[in-house]
Formats: sequence, C-alpha cells, structure tokens
Amino acid sequence: MGHPRRRLSFPPQVLPIRLEEALGGHWDSIVSGFAEDYRPLLGIDPRARHDSGKSAEAKHLLDKARRRMEQKVGEARSRVEGLASEFAKRTSHYQRQQLARQAEAAMGISLLTMRDADVGRHLRDFVRDNVRYVTSIGQDQHEALEETVMDAIRSGTHHEVLRDAIHHRFGVSVRHARLIARDQTTKLYSRVNRERQKHLGLHRYVWATMMDERVRDSHADMEGQVCRFDDPPIVDGEPANPGEPVQCRCYSDPYFEDLLL
Repeated sequence: MGHPRRRLSFPPQVLPIRLEEALGGHWDSIVSGFAEDYRPLLGIDPRARHDSGKSAEAKHLLDKARRRMEQKVGEARSRVEGLASEFAKRTSHYQRQQLARQAEAAMGISLLTMRDADVGRHLRDFVRDNVRYVTSIGQDQHEALEETVMDAIRSGTHHEVLRDAIHHRFGVSVRHARLIARDQTTKLYSRVNRERQKHLGLHRYVWATMMDERVRDSHADMEGQVCRFDDPPIVDGEPANPGEPVQCRCYSDPYFEDLLL
C-alpha cells in the first residue's frame, strides 16, 4: 500500500453531497406518493377475527393499490431517468473541475484543455441503476404491505396497530430511497474519479476520508495510504477502493508523484 503522506487540500464531495440530498428528496416524493393508494385499507376495521368478507375486501383493495402503484412507477420512469441523468452530468462535471484544480496545484497544468476520459458508461449505469432501484422499492413495498395487512386481518389486529404498521412501512421505503440516492451518487463520483485519474496515467492514489465523526474506524485507518486502483486494499475484509463499500464517502486523492518521476 505504501506510506502515509499529506493529502491534497481539495476535498471533493461538498457539492455531490448536496446533490445526493436533493436527489434523495426527489426519490422520497416518488416513493411516498405510492402511499395514497393504500389509504383505503385504513378504512377496514380488522377486529372481526376470521371475517372472510374483511379478508376479501382487503385483498381487493390491495390488488387495486398494486395496480395503481405499478401505473405510477411506469409514469415516474421517465422522470426518474431525467433526474438521474441530470445528477450524473452535474456530479461528473464537478469531479472534473476538482481533479483539474488538484492537477493545477500539483503540476501547474490545466486538465480542462485536455481530452477527457470516456466516463459515459458510468453515467449510463448510474441512470439505469437508479431507475431499477426506485421501481423495485415500489414492488418490494407492496409485497411487505400485503403480508402485513393480511396478517392483521386474519389475527384481528386493532385498527390503530394496522395503521401504524402501514405508516412505518412507507417510512422505511422513503428512508431506503434516500439511502440509495446517497450511495449511488458517492459510487458514481468514485468511478469517474478513478476513470479520469487512470486516463492521466495515474494508477496509484492516496486514500482520503472526509475526516469527520461519521468516518468508520477501518476507513480512518486508511487515511493517507498510497494504494493501487488495480490492487485495492483489504478494507473490512474485502478488497475495495474508496467509495466502493456501501455508504463509503472516502475518495481517491491523485498520486501525482507517479507523473513526476
């Protein structure tokens, strides 16, 4: 891995963090919008234990809510694609500016006048993955809700308990949407950063953290270590470059010394 060194002074993820917060907010609104179609279920009082009529009514409302949810997912697809595409471009643009600042400070050259690396594949993957994740949230949510509702009907669960369970399910889904947005944006930054550094001939990097209380101890131990993209260090038992582990906010600081030899 090499020896620790002082990292460059341009922490790159201030804007992407704001981006993923905004992206997560859009995802929240899409996912929470599914909740409206499940509200009629709260009109069923499941206290009549083993009431087949109540079960049939609940199943009918669940099927209707599922169809509406699937329709909304289809309608939201183009919106999700548009949002993800815009955030991908903005994250990529910001990363290139940050790398250019680092190159200017370290070597006195301007990267903005040089031919850029081809990062289009990473941007397309980001859009595709976000569409898949958001649509799968709706499907997973319905399956969990169906089981919750039918169990409540069969056991005669009190109305307020069922209501709280449904509200909790939607809350979990919204938090899941925000987590996805945060994780995917960080991974995108990491991938385009790696692609552009390798395009410059930089095959080694310095592991850099956000240096705050949220940094995991195992990642804090990597701060300042010189590593290789093609031979990543073992972190938490797995080989990983910065930004690859789930919810990792670390990034690869360019190791320009390789170009100055």
